[in-house]
Amino acid sequence: DALKILKDHGFDQMPVVDQGHEVVGMVTTGNLTSYIVGGRVKLTDPVAKAVYKQFTKVSLDTSLGELSRLFNKDHFALVEAGQMSFKGKKQVSKIKVLVGVVTRIDLLDYITRSRNSAGVGTSNGGSDKCPRSKL
Repeated sequence: DALKILKDHGFDQMPVVDQGHEVVGMVTTGNLTSYIVGGRVKLTDPVAKAVYKQFTKVSLDTSLGELSRLFNKDHFALVEAGQMSFKGKKQVSKIKVLVGVVTRIDLLDYITRSRNSAGVGTSNGGSDKCPRSKL
């Protein structure tokens, strides 16, 4: 199923979540190919057998500088946002919601588009916050 989703949507990677909707890792075309070719997983195996567990979570407030430094050791980051959840008068909690995956190419694309459209600097009023990417 994971391979079909990656192919159908043109993704290189996607998050894998458990029953409680917590991210347990990422499946990438690279690690999936390596595992299949190496015989470590079969196409019928659950995706959990091919999960890449090294990942970093960032927020929408993460600066471009922080992202740039992060990409010196990681290939991608998961972007999370906080969301308030109201279950009753006194039952309020803040939950984290996965809103995207950001890669070095997303960062470079964001910087070049911003500089091209604004001349110099960024097109969004000087914001240097995390660019959004598709899941």
